[in-house]
Amino acid sequence: MPNPSSEPITVPFAELGEKAYTVNRNNGWDVFTPQDWGNDVSVLKLCANIALVHREIAEADEAVSANDIVELREEIADVAIRTSSIAHGLGIDIDFNVKSYREELQIPFHELDIMRGLMELHKVTSHATEAVRSKDAGKLVASLMGILLHSAAISQTIGSNLAAEMEKKIEKNASRGHKHGGKAI
Repeated sequence: MPNPSSEPITVPFAELGEKAYTVNRNNGWDVFTPQDWGNDVSVLKLCANIALVHREIAEADEAVSANDIVELREEIADVAIRTSSIAHGLGIDIDFNVKSYREELQIPFHELDIMRGLMELHKVTSHATEAVRSKDAGKLVASLMGILLHSAAISQTIGSNLAAEMEKKIEKNASRGHKHGGKAI
């Protein structure tokens, strides 16, 4: 099996994050802006949205338990979509930071099973929540990039094209309008 940590990340996270952000805004979601960083109301909003990332990871856990590779691919795409949309909204330079943190993280998913990879995703997502609570911008950027990179590594491990999965989900979300999960907002 190829070593995912040595293969280049070819997922255009910045481009897809901007698309997801635009769809969310057009669908009436309360999206982030750089001005949201640091004020108390936005801390709650960011923590709630990071909790939604955890939920997507939990859905990926469920897909593994059900041995449903199609659902696993979709849920990992959802993790990356939510994360890249948050990062885009906060004005984070995703392309620059993905490159910087990729070298730092050295993700060895070629040696780990998928459940271990999902546990790592939960861990780095928890770090993002703590960064928001402590208003540590550097740790938040590192954590968000870690989520994206771990998502890419898991996708590579399972033979999924994360960029294509993200595109498909963003298009589906765009067609939903002001609905999510069948509930009008």
